[in-house]
Amino acid sequence: LIRYRRRRTVPGFNVTEISVLNQIKSNLQDRYPTGFPILKELLQNADDSRAGTVCCDFQPGWPDARNPLLRGGGLLVINDGEFTEEDQRGITSFGESGKTTDTGTIGKFGFGQKSVFHLCDAFIICSEGTRALYASVVNPFFGVKVDGNVTGTWDKVDDDDLALLSSAADCAGIGNKRLILWLPFRRSSLRPAPDAGFSNEFPDGQRLLAQFSQPAAIRATLACLRRLRTVELRRGGEVELSLSVDARAGRLLGPDQWREGVREFHGAL
Repeated sequence: LIRYRRRRTVPGFNVTEISVLNQIKSNLQDRYPTGFPILKELLQNADDSRAGTVCCDFQPGWPDARNPLLRGGGLLVINDGEFTEEDQRGITSFGESGKTTDTGTIGKFGFGQKSVFHLCDAFIICSEGTRALYASVVNPFFGVKVDGNVTGTWDKVDDDDLALLSSAADCAGIGNKRLILWLPFRRSSLRPAPDAGFSNEFPDGQRLLAQFSQPAAIRATLACLRRLRTVELRRGGEVELSLSVDARAGRLLGPDQWREGVREFHGAL
């Protein structure tokens, strides 16, 4: 007769770095297409953060930067939304978001934010003038045991590198309160390790700008959001496309603004 000792609690799952990487890869393949859907996710996250403006600037990078993530081309994303400590946890976690205590958000910094990994294998985030000042590298490959892993050199962003991002963000004219994302385009000289990464595709900034530059689709996205009013696409700081919601237009109400009673929906689309 074999007697088993009964556990009073069920042990938690052992989540490894490799399992997180594989899950992100799976989501990129199955749930989040590349191209314009990436912009939609960025706009949705900005709206959830109560931003009024989003600027996406295709930049050539800074060859003399200390952090390798900054030395080549990429996408600089700036918005004027809020960034809280809860958002910090959401953007550096997998499968979590900052929406859990906010019924007025779709799910900021959750699965959708990870769609940017179509473009890069790590990215830089910093907030300025917000309640939660923050600067970090979101680096899923850090600490992963694979031969030739160089991502340890990506993990530090010093004041000089942050100044480069801040100076470039000034072109957007958004103001002092802003959230900055730097998405460094994947390239042959910027891989976590030989033959490693979320994709073997090397994004082309010109092609991605063309995929983003869909005025009708951006207007439709803005119409479905509640706070975001202006979207700008830039290249090297110069405006390529700018769209804004008419200040007189009404906006959709979120769950946090609904009142009791009957609501009617009508009008031309």
